[in-house]
Amino acid sequence: MDKEFSGLVQYLDQKFGVIDAKFINLQEEIRDLRQDVNGLRESIQALTVSVDKLVGAVSDLKIEYAAMTNQVNRHEKWLHLVAEKLGIKLEY
Repeated sequence: MDKEFSGLVQYLDQKFGVIDAKFINLQEEIRDLRQDVNGLRESIQALTVSVDKLVGAVSDLKIEYAAMTNQVNRHEKWLHLVAEKLGIKLEY
């Protein structure tokens, strides 16, 4: 009876060996994919931090630009007042 099943046992052993090899290969690929995903997460995190810093810098520049515009407008008014007092016509 053992001889009857020995061919089947050998065949199944061979098939399971192939399946085991494929499973091990799949596990390695999954590990590699996890490492790639972790690397992508780190890259995205770094990009997010960089974009946040850039947004902060642009916001600061916007505030500074508004302050400078107000200052230039004040200076322009003063120049018009001085020119009016001196009787000078300012042209653009």
